[in-house]
Amino acid sequence: MHDMFEKILKSGSKAVVCHPCSIWYMDLAFDIAARYEIPIIVAGWTKGQSTKQGMMSKCGCNTHSPEFKAMGEATVDFLNKELNDMPKYKDFPKSMDEVLKKANKKHKSIVVSPHWFLPFGPEVYIEVIKKELNWKVPKVSYPEGSTNCSLNFISVYNSMKNFGYTHYHVEMSKLIREGVITREEALESLKLNFDKELLNSIAKKLNYKFD
Repeated sequence: MHDMFEKILKSGSKAVVCHPCSIWYMDLAFDIAARYEIPIIVAGWTKGQSTKQGMMSKCGCNTHSPEFKAMGEATVDFLNKELNDMPKYKDFPKSMDEVLKKANKKHKSIVVSPHWFLPFGPEVYIEVIKKELNWKVPKVSYPEGSTNCSLNFISVYNSMKNFGYTHYHVEMSKLIREGVITREEALESLKLNFDKELLNSIAKKLNYKFD
């Protein structure tokens, strides 16, 4: 995926870095489920990443909702236009809808995310992994206290620059409306707590530098 991420940055595309990655790992998950006739895929989507439900037959990344329209269109545009000169991606799905359509033809796996129906939030299971695995909260992460990958910092920076908000703002807005967190808690978690130096230390691996 490195070449694709590098292309997103160097082309100036507004594609959200997280989207192609999600498309890739869900395509891979459905392929493995079909190969071994696995009926259930256990996912890690959180309460804010989809509407309230116990399980579903598709996936939790709803890029069709109005809040994600511009982001989703930018990603689809990138996948359809910018990868034409990169043969290694000739079979790469152009959208999550394409992934799901292909998956349904092979094997109808159900996707379930326990976080949707557990009666508590991450504060409970974080304490479990701290105790059982000696896990430590990253010194810098976005949103604060999360376990997202380092490339997420670039995704957040570009989303704020291109759209004025990130998908985390959308997710936390849902949680506020559902009474799971307060607006003050969301604003605290969503504070931008990183700088260009961190961005460039990550982008260096993709042969890119932020001005």
